Amino acid sequence: MLSWSTPKTGVRAYLAVQEGFQTTQYFNSRSVNVREKVGTLIQNGDELLCEPVKPSDIGKTMPAWFKPDYKKSLILRLLPSYQFDKFSEQQQQTLFGQTYKIGKESDRTGCRLEGQSIENTPATMISEGIAYGSVEITTAGLPIILLKDAPTIGGYPKIGTVFSLDLANLAQRQSGCEVSFELIDIETAQQLRREFNQFFE
Repeated sequence: MLSWSTPKTGVRAYLAVQEGFQTTQYFNSRSVNVREKVGTLIQNGDELLCEPVKPSDIGKTMPAWFKPDYKKSLILRLLPSYQFDKFSEQQQQTLFGQTYKIGKESDRTGCRLEGQSIENTPATMISEGIAYGSVEITTAGLPIILLKDAPTIGGYPKIGTVFSLDLANLAQRQSGCEVSFELIDIETAQQLRREFNQFFE
């Protein structure tokens, strides 16, 4: 039997098993999207089948340096998008020069940030494909960071995309938590991602 109490840190708990749970797959995934009614939520009393644990894996833990501290202010590393230059230097300074707070309207679709508005933001565009982690700037001049349940298209200009390793950290933050941005280049991001992937393989 599995049970959880009130989280001591973060807002989500994860349970991972080797080879995954033997549940029904939808679109090659075992995850659930409540909004789109894909998959079935786990109910009290459900049994989840899985493969036996290998003896060689017993006792393994994550090293301390990979464990984020969810109580600290979060710095999100941003990869500039092809629309980055549509924002003036002053508008970019407004984004990178302040500390935002996560708004109460945030959910798995998008993290809405509260703070000083970016004035005279570029106009909305014809809707186009958007990626997980894209940072849209609304007509109100405030960022929305697109998360796992985000739509596939959108019409707000995108100043960049949050580095993938930072998105998992962001997903654990509650409303009112402080968030700021800093630039990262693609070469550095790829190297950090390779190191992470190699360790967890």
